[in-house]
Amino acid sequence: PQALWCLLQQSEILIAQGHVQAAFELLDRADQISEQQHLQQLPLYEFLQRIRSQIYWRWNHLELAEEYAHKGLKYLPASCPSKRLQSYAMLSRVHISRSELDKAKVYIDLCSELTTQSHYHTDWLANANFSQILYWQMKGDLAAIQHWLTTAPTMAEEPCNHFTQRHGRNLARAYMLVDELPKAMAAVNHLQACAEEKGLVSEQQKNWVMEAVIYSKLDNEEQAIAKLQQALSLTNTTGVVIDFLIDAKIIAVLLNQLLKQGALPELERYRAEKLLKEMSVKQHNRAVYFDKAFVQKLV
Repeated sequence: PQALWCLLQQSEILIAQGHVQAAFELLDRADQISEQQHLQQLPLYEFLQRIRSQIYWRWNHLELAEEYAHKGLKYLPASCPSKRLQSYAMLSRVHISRSELDKAKVYIDLCSELTTQSHYHTDWLANANFSQILYWQMKGDLAAIQHWLTTAPTMAEEPCNHFTQRHGRNLARAYMLVDELPKAMAAVNHLQACAEEKGLVSEQQKNWVMEAVIYSKLDNEEQAIAKLQQALSLTNTTGVVIDFLIDAKIIAVLLNQLLKQGALPELERYRAEKLLKEMSVKQHNRAVYFDKAFVQKLV
């Protein structure tokens, strides 16, 4: 079990450093150890499946992200439902990414129920809050976002790991959505300074994407495009694309502007064009998806 734990920690460190493919390959070694030593019965084995699910989500492989989140749930004891929070948060994000909001709500409600019943580490809470905020964003529920802001903890003075960074970005996203843009920008600037100091490459990419969106909302297109280009260049290392798809409407405009400028290196240009195609597919899926409430209304 200690060897498995070490491999999973190393995988998370590699993700933080931006080496997501190497982190993914390390999970295969963790799987081999689990099989050889019969560790699949441990709750720790769920952690392995969850990291794999999170990587697939970041790469926008939603079917595989869903599959491994469910696989992880199978290895948790039925007597301890509190351990399911992370997997529920992941499944809600998969459905949010597909614009399946009625399905996402099932898991969002489960997350809300669990967080009121148990005491969780900051990492788990930040992950659940991220899913909740994305859901409220899709639903346009600004009241829920505003209420969350009044109850949420303040940002860490030194957000030097992935979960304090995530909580800080949750705050920044919430401020952005309720139109408190100076607060949102100040939060992201603080996060980015710490991410650069600590070498948190994956966090830098996420922060740059968010900065691009905030600058766009502030009508500063030049800075928005510059930040987006920095984030785009990191996809060569991380392969992560999901952050660009969260605020697709704004990012698509900026990507088109970047492509028009004609200054992108070949690989970044390929990434930008592929992202625009993904956004087009996502928009189409959103248009054709009917949730249960809408179907009942139609009937």
